[in-house]
Amino acid sequence: MIDYSDMEPKDLIIQTFNQGLGFQFDTKLIDEGTEPIYQPAQHHGEAHKIFFAHGYWSSALHELAHWCIAGSERRKLLDYGYWYKPNRSQKDDRQRFLQSEARPQALEWHFTVALGQDFFVSLDDFSNDQNMLEEFRRMIRKEAIDLHQNSLPPRAQVFVNDISSRLKTFDQYRSFWNQACSDLVLPR
Repeated sequence: MIDYSDMEPKDLIIQTFNQGLGFQFDTKLIDEGTEPIYQPAQHHGEAHKIFFAHGYWSSALHELAHWCIAGSERRKLLDYGYWYKPNRSQKDDRQRFLQSEARPQALEWHFTVALGQDFFVSLDDFSNDQNMLEEFRRMIRKEAIDLHQNSLPPRAQVFVNDISSRLKTFDQYRSFWNQACSDLVLPR
């Protein structure tokens, strides 16, 4: 029996996804590049590709969260057809970012707990705005609790099951989310 607990989180995530869901959906999780991006297959027989940034396991989980949320039509589009504005200086742009990122980060939090690691909110270029950070933390918590109580998207649940079965963390995962539902646990 393989002891997965000695693997680097990044390598465990790549292996678990590529041998499981990735294989099933002809999609590869790849540790290359400086910017995360999803590239749908361009030709028959070619795999779809999820690139995550700088070798960070948290980036891998975040990109997998987007992939798990995206429906089949969105998975045909470059980066799922999402918009990205590097400088979101307008208030409505920032609010739109928070609304579009709360669910993926909530799902990333679920993945991180299954991995037995700590989750940290990512707020990109306005992380110095403490009011916005607190608002975003509350939004993520609400989404994460909703996901726990009403079920994860099917592919996300498979990934949680795959990771937690390899690491034997499912009881801790379930216990964390049951506790989080009754306490006012906010992500960091």
